[in-house]
Amino acid sequence: MRLSFYIAEAWRGLKRAPGVALASAFSLFAAWVVLAGTADALYNGWRFVNAANARKELIVLMKDRSGAEEDSTLGARLKALDEVGSITYVSRDSSWAQLTRELGAEPSMLEAVGANPLPASWRVSLKPELRDAVHLKRLAETVRQYPEVQDALTGGEWVDKLEAWVRKLTWVGFGFGGAVALGVVVLVMLTIRLSIMVRSDVLRVLRLLGAGEWFVRMPFVFEGLILACATSILALVAVEGASRLLAGRWSDWAGMPLGLDLAFLALALVLGAVGSLAGSAAVGRRESA
Repeated sequence: MRLSFYIAEAWRGLKRAPGVALASAFSLFAAWVVLAGTADALYNGWRFVNAANARKELIVLMKDRSGAEEDSTLGARLKALDEVGSITYVSRDSSWAQLTRELGAEPSMLEAVGANPLPASWRVSLKPELRDAVHLKRLAETVRQYPEVQDALTGGEWVDKLEAWVRKLTWVGFGFGGAVALGVVVLVMLTIRLSIMVRSDVLRVLRLLGAGEWFVRMPFVFEGLILACATSILALVAVEGASRLLAGRWSDWAGMPLGLDLAFLALALVLGAVGSLAGSAAVGRRESA
């Protein structure tokens, strides 16, 4: 019964000062869009990095004089290494066929090359938990020591640089998000204080009638919660809609998962509650003054 009364009073309070409510709602909506958009961008950045890391592999090039027996022996040695998850053998003919397909539009280039110069190779994928630059380079150094190996190519340096950049951007995003979150708290607090000023005469009467402090404050707390929750939901819908449109044009992009959406709404609820409690504290100070 009391809960419904608080919610009804909060809604009436918003309608008493529609200009303040709308201005605050637009400001909060913009802040939530920035927060949700930043979270969505960082989520997709890490998705891309993880997908690129999953495709990292070691290319082991065999020496020209290696035969089928040596190739098979090396494959067994590679498979036995602790870091290795799977291996795939690529013969000289397969490598040449792939090059032929890729350069099919320029047959003159293949004619200029002449005989097949490509060596046989092994494509080595590391175990998922070991797909990082340190393990990949360590494995390459080990494999290069084998007598039948010409070279071991790690590749993926651009992925390591991208991961470093995304990690830096994540920390920047956390700092920027923290500043926006603080701004949300301040905005809700100021909105509640303006609402208190608008209803100062009513609050004075309630005090004279013996209303307790929390009985007076709770409608303002719910007022802030309604503003924070409603604008955060609208902002999340807008960001997810834009994300879905982007995913339709770029298959590597994806919307935030449900867990991240719920975490965002929970954050909005907490920030709204903090701002509302801080703003409604002015009720007791004003009336005691």
